[in-house]
Amino acid sequence: FIDYQRNSAWTWEHLALTRARVVSGPPELRQIIERTISEVLRRPRDRAQVAADVRVMRDKIVEEKGTHDIWDLKNVRGGLIDIEFLTQFLQIVSAHDHPEVLDQNTVAALNKLLGAQVLNRADAEILIPAATLYHTLTQCLRLCLDKPFVPDAAPRALKDLLARASDMPDFATLEAMLKDTLAAVHALYERVVA
Repeated sequence: FIDYQRNSAWTWEHLALTRARVVSGPPELRQIIERTISEVLRRPRDRAQVAADVRVMRDKIVEEKGTHDIWDLKNVRGGLIDIEFLTQFLQIVSAHDHPEVLDQNTVAALNKLLGAQVLNRADAEILIPAATLYHTLTQCLRLCLDKPFVPDAAPRALKDLLARASDMPDFATLEAMLKDTLAAVHALYERVVA
């Protein structure tokens, strides 16, 4: 693990390390693994190269799983993957100078990136509410459905639940706000991951 992460791992594997946590094992081994993760994440990075790698990875996901369905909150452009990739990108290109930005939780990491002034307030005010909204909607949909959400086929009660969970007055307002949020996050991803 140590040798691979230090010498062979690809950028996407280091992005994944931003979410890694040791959950079990002897204390000494846990400390070694945690130290390695921290060491790998905090090394200096070439921002342009990491951005290029992230874009290639995101483009591959779009090729394989891309969608225009705004309710596929994970895969749609401006959705969860864009937020997570953007957050992980900022963490690994900034952690050398700002180790405090590292956190396994996306919203917590965004707050830490804001606190370290790696992320500006205007961008944080788009990303943090978007991440919170996407997670709220995803949790509601997973609890209520065992198949993809199709608004035209969904019961009114489910649409009302989604609107309430999102603090929106109705489903139409939620859907309009979701479209705007996805567009704003996608534009931010295109600007920041560069």
